[in-house]
Parts: sequence; C-alpha cells; structure tokens
Amino acid sequence: MRALHSLLLLFFLLSTNAWAQVDLLSKKISLTVDGVELKEFIQLIENQLNLSFSYSDNILDDSTTLTKQYNDVTVAEMLNDVFTPLNIQHQLVGESIVLYFKSTQKEWFYLSGFVKDSKNSEDLIGAAIYAEDMQLGVITNTYGYFSIKLPKGSHRLRIYNLGYLTKTIDVNLNFHHRVYILMESKTYDIAEVLISGESDKLFLESRLMNLHKMDIEKFKDLPGLFGENDALRNLSIIPGIQSNEISTSSISVRGGGTDQTVFLMDEATLFDASHFGGFFSVFNPDVVSNVNVYKSDIPVSEGGALSSLIDVRLREGNKQNWQVKGGIGIISARGLVEGHLKKDESSMLLAFRRTYVDRFTQLFTNDPDLQKVRFYFYDANLKMNFKLGKNDRLFLSGYSGSDSFTQDKITERTNHLGSLRWNHLFGTNFFSNVSFIVSKNIMKQGTQEQRELLYWQSSVNNVKLKADISYYAGKSFKGTFGFNSSLNNNFPFSLITESKDLLFTRYESSREQMLLNSIYLNQQTLIRGKLGIDFGARLTHMYTDPFTDSLEGSKSWFWEPQLRLSWSFNEISAAKVSFSRQVQPLHQLPINMIGVAVNRWMIANETFLPQQSDNFTLGLYNNIKDRFSFSAETYYRHMYHLIETMQDQQILYTDDPARYLYKAEAEALGAELLFSYTWKKMRGSFSYEYNKALWVTNGINQNKAYPASHAREHTLHVSNVYYINKRISLAATWVLASGIPYTPANGKYQVNGRTYLQFDEDHINSKKLPVYHRLDLSLDIESRKNEQRKWKGYWNFAIYNVYFRKNALGVAYYIPDQESDTGEQKINPGYYYLYRFVPSVSYRFIF
Repeated sequence: MRALHSLLLLFFLLSTNAWAQVDLLSKKISLTVDGVELKEFIQLIENQLNLSFSYSDNILDDSTTLTKQYNDVTVAEMLNDVFTPLNIQHQLVGESIVLYFKSTQKEWFYLSGFVKDSKNSEDLIGAAIYAEDMQLGVITNTYGYFSIKLPKGSHRLRIYNLGYLTKTIDVNLNFHHRVYILMESKTYDIAEVLISGESDKLFLESRLMNLHKMDIEKFKDLPGLFGENDALRNLSIIPGIQSNEISTSSISVRGGGTDQTVFLMDEATLFDASHFGGFFSVFNPDVVSNVNVYKSDIPVSEGGALSSLIDVRLREGNKQNWQVKGGIGIISARGLVEGHLKKDESSMLLAFRRTYVDRFTQLFTNDPDLQKVRFYFYDANLKMNFKLGKNDRLFLSGYSGSDSFTQDKITERTNHLGSLRWNHLFGTNFFSNVSFIVSKNIMKQGTQEQRELLYWQSSVNNVKLKADISYYAGKSFKGTFGFNSSLNNNFPFSLITESKDLLFTRYESSREQMLLNSIYLNQQTLIRGKLGIDFGARLTHMYTDPFTDSLEGSKSWFWEPQLRLSWSFNEISAAKVSFSRQVQPLHQLPINMIGVAVNRWMIANETFLPQQSDNFTLGLYNNIKDRFSFSAETYYRHMYHLIETMQDQQILYTDDPARYLYKAEAEALGAELLFSYTWKKMRGSFSYEYNKALWVTNGINQNKAYPASHAREHTLHVSNVYYINKRISLAATWVLASGIPYTPANGKYQVNGRTYLQFDEDHINSKKLPVYHRLDLSLDIESRKNEQRKWKGYWNFAIYNVYFRKNALGVAYYIPDQESDTGEQKINPGYYYLYRFVPSVSYRFIF
C-alpha cells in the first residue's frame, strides 16, 4: 500500500507539472507593436509574462518587422499568428519556449558520428554534443560515437569536453548525416575544473550520478609520490573514495570493503591493480586516456562489483604522426612510441616502464647480501586498431606486468591481459561492440634456503565474451542492451618446492570454477526537458563446477535492478535520486598481515553466498558559469553476505578457509561535498566526506555492531594549482582524516611451531589510529618553446609530506620469546609508518 501511495504521489506531481506547462501557453496577453523586429517582439513577451525563449540566431530574420495589435489572446494563438507564416514552429520545453524551423514534411533525421582529437585523431570519450535550438544533448560513448535525432533544417551544435576548447558548428539536416568532429586541446587555460564530475548543463539534465570523470592532464599538475603522477593514487581526492596509503588498489568506497572495487583496463578485469608493494598502480600515466569512477551505482552493462567500478581506457595511438614520449624519475623510467599504420585510419602504441631501485643498490654497495636483492616492477602495453570499412573497426590490446622482490623471501605478482574488440554501426542509430577478453593474475610468496625453494602460489584466470548494443530512438530516448559470459578459474593456493629432499614437489588445493551468464537492458528518456528517467536491470545466472559447493535453485540467479530520476530546476541546478542493487560473486579473503603482499580469492558458494548491496543516493548539483561547481550527495547502503575473520594469519595455507570465516552484514551512510573552482590564475577543489560504516558479524563482538576496519569517519581534501605563467605552475594538496579503527591484540598462541596473535573478539575495532594529515607540494616547469625543434620537456619537483608528519598506518606487534615474570604472554604493540619526507625530481619529454 505504501508503494501505491508513492506511485500516486509521483503521478500527481508529474500531472501538476504538465498542467502548469499547458497553462503557460494558455496565458492571456494584450500587446500592440508597430514596426518592431522579431527579437524585440520576443523580449516584450518575456518581460510582460516572465517567460523565456530559446532559438538559434539564424531563426529570426533581422529584416522582418511586425505591426500587430492583440487583445486578450492566448500566448499560443499569438505565436501561431506571427510565426506560422514564417515557417517557424514553437514548442514548450521545460520553462522555455523553443523556436525552430518547421519542416513541411515533418521529417526528423539522425546526426551521428565520432568526436576526435584534432592532433592525433584519437576518439574522445564523454564529449558532449548539444543542439542549442532544441535543447537536446548526447554524450559520446567509450569509442567516441554519438547519435542524436533532430528535425529537418538548420541547427547549431556546441561540442565540449574536459581539457578541450569548446567548438560550435552549424549543420543543415536534409537526410541522415554522419560527421567527424575534431576538437583542439587546451594548451593553456586555467578556466578548467580539476574534478568536475561533468558538472555542466548536459550533466545536470542527465540521470548520471555517483560518477566522476577524471581529467588526466590536469591531474598531472598535482604532487605525486616519488614524482609519479599515478591515476589511482589521486582517486582519494574524490569524496567517497578512501585509499590505503600503502596500496593504491586497496580502495574503500562508501563504507565498502577493499575487495569490492573492480578495476577495468580496456574492459579487461584486473584482479591486482598495484605495483611495487602497492605504491603505484599498473596504469602507465603516458598511456591512460580516460578514467571513469562509479561509486556504488555501477552501470548494468558491467557487473561483479559491490561498491565501485574504476573504468580505465587507454590511448589508441596517434593516427596522424609518429611520436616518442618518455620520462625518468628517482626510481623509474618509462618510454612510449606511437604512430599511424595508415593515416587517420589505423595506429599502434607500444609503452614500457621499469623501476631501477635494485640496479642502483648493486652499483653503490659491495655488500654480498644486498647484491642479491631484486626489487623491481615492469609493465608493457601494446595496442593496435584498424578501420575495416565505413562501419567497422577492430581493436587489439595487450598488457603484461610483473613485480619481483627477492631477499630472504621471494614475492612475485604477475598480470597478463589481452582483448580483441570489434565495433560495428548498423545504420545511423545502432552501435555495437563485441569483445573477447582474457586476464590472468598470479601471486607467489615463499622462502629460499641453500638447498630448497618453497613458495606459496595463488592464481585467478578469467575469459570473457560480451556484446553491447546502443540504440538511439527519438530525440530524447536512448537504450542499451547486451550479454556477458564470463568463465573464472580460481586456484586458491599451491605449495611448491624445488628441492628433492622434501616428500612433495607440489600440493594444490581444490580448484574453483565459475561460469557467469548475464543479460542486461537499460533505458534513458527525458520528459518535457525537466524530468529524466533512467531504469534498467541485469539478470545473471551463476554455475559452478561439481567440485565447488554450488549454489542451487533460486540462489544461482541474481537480479540487479536500477532506477535513477533527475529533475532540472534550471540551466545551472538539478536534483537526482537513485536506487541500485549490486551483486559480487567473488570474495577476497581478509589477509591483513604486515609484509604479506598477496591476495586469495574465493568463489561464492552455498555457505558464503554472493555479496549483495542495496544502495540509495540523493544528490544536489549546481554549476555557475563553468567557473564554480558544487555537488552534495547523501547515501545509504545495506550490504549482505559479507565475510570476516579473526585468524587471517592461517587463511593463506588452508584448503578449507570456511572454518576461519564468519558471516557478516554491514550498513553505511554518509554525506559527500565537492566544490570546484577556477579564479584568475588558480583552480582547485575542496571535498569533504562523512562516512559511518558498521558491521555485524555472527559470533564476533557479541553479535553487536562495530566500526568497519577500513573506513575513516571524516575525510577532508584541499587542492590548488597556481599558474605563475604559461610555463610554470605551483600545486599543493592537503588531506586531513580520522584514524582508522583497529582491534588490539591481547595474547598469542602457537600452531606447528608458529606463533600467532590472539585478538579480543568481544571488542572489535575498539581503538583508533591517530588523526592522519599531510601536505604535498610540487613545481612544474615546461621547457621554453622552440619552433626549430620538436622536443618538449617538462620538469617536476615535488615534496611528499612537507612537514615530516609521522602518520600511523597500522599497528605492529613485537612478540618476545620469553614470557614475563608473572607468566603472562606479553606482547608489545607499536605503530608503523611510511613516507615521513619524500623529495623527488622527474623529467618527461615528447618529440
């Protein structure tokens, strides 16, 4: 009954708005004009009735004058009398009356095409195309494609994208037309918002929320650890995202766990997105083209993530010229070569990156132990794309990356990705993409003695086939649908030895296998220019092999509905509300030991069901003259079927992790504020998040709620970039955050000769680390321009943690070999720290 009341109330509000719009044209007016131009005539109506008109400059002819007298007629009658003879039609859109040329045949045509960078012909993702006279807009998809339906006649289009100059073009539609729009990048323009969340007019009218589009070029101005501008490390500037200081991929979003974020690289799933013990991400900054961050409201076209999706798209390569880029810093170097295989049609890109800490160590020391240390990572990207004809394009991409740290212990982490994608255009309003994707992640950790090598290994393999189709049906209607089939092979752990002295050479736990088949549908529509509706659903069936504790019956089907509503108050402000359900069939076992840089995944089963979250969000958005933008979002989340443990030290080496796991639920609520600005020679942002996340775990903490161990209650970020001139900029970021909760240890015990800590299960996360705060500074200097050479150089000088703040990242325990005089099992806790003060210098170049 309550749902019925809500539907009736919504119907009443919509009906009231519709009648209000009809009454707008039914208003009576008396007006006398003598020899006035059409523009002046419209201004008289606007002033008398407090109305607004929208039209292109070419609609009204300055040579046309009016001499009329109207007495007590409706607005509609007067407009018909004046504009019908001029072949001009009027339509009420929101609170504005739109004027446009009337087509005698009442024909509508599709204007479609691609938006590209003028210098390298790369597709631009998320570019906005807006028809001013019709007040209609569309955003390019992940391949730079758009399609918009407009009436026959002349139209003025405005095209804009982050980091590019706004472009205006005039088109005359007499048939379905495809265009290629080239945009020029901004070489120097401080009127650019650091993190805009797409806070422009088109975003205000759309249903998009919980989405942030990162401007990669602008993030390069901010200070980075070791001088590296890592995309994932900068994510914490966005309210709602809390990143671990140690690991870039350990991201907690809106109270969710660190295993609830999915990272995509050109649609391929990354099970481990970090390098160098977590200090850096696997995304080479020279290769990244676009990053979209979805917070607890993930598109139905994707799945498998409970809290967030980090969708990273890489550059395709320069289609016009051959180019070389590179950079060198205090710990790493990178290089990139790109160019056209066939000008404006096909291109390739090859990039490589490696650290050299181990090489420097070997050069400056004679210590035989240090000479044996290997500590490095590398990654390589290869991309190729081909235009097969007017309607077909093919994309081939691959990635390989590895970390290695060898001393008394061996730790290795490896990622391999490959994808083949095919785009096809069906006519003017259907766009399809079919992808075949393979990803593999391997983690090893072990010990090496004189005669033997014993190590632990875990791996996850994923093979995916997916198809996505977008269709544009009508002037304000868009839909997407498709399917996704994904096969996961999970090898939880293996114990391997290369010594003949041991009885076994390889022990493997039971393999887990999962097949996910999904279909989805999403519809978007705009009603009278004010109310936007976006609804969709994803239906997934999960099948596991006979060796897995399989889900049965209805538990193997997942239903993920979504609904978003938006209301535009005017051209600069809007309100939005959304509901979504997310399901994640993979669990990452909670392993929080210091020095253990490995993960272990577990496929959901009959005992530990797939994780599920119901998410509610309400947001207000405002954008003033594209100089100042403000957003405020509140959210509530209820998460089910989570897992928790108090014995993570033993989970790595057991074939039955279920005996160490507990079932849990969680609730999270919070508020997020983001203010972005540009003022004279400065631009920056201010963000604040309040987050309250509480867990309830059966059998722990007396079944009472306790704070989530990964969530900070308050987080404040301030960033600012000051442009001294066109070549030099100074940047600063400051962060202030609450300490994360932790559970103190109260004892120890031994199993098979190993000592383990004992934690108080009745007082979970009863203490907090000290408050965290840090200031970073950087200075960027671009080399002087020289028309005689193609070489461009950029210097970066940075200081991480300027005032030497000792920020505690966790609690470490020293366990003495002997008991205390009283016979107690005494343990000595202490905080551990990183990055007290890190100066750096780096240089990058292009030629």
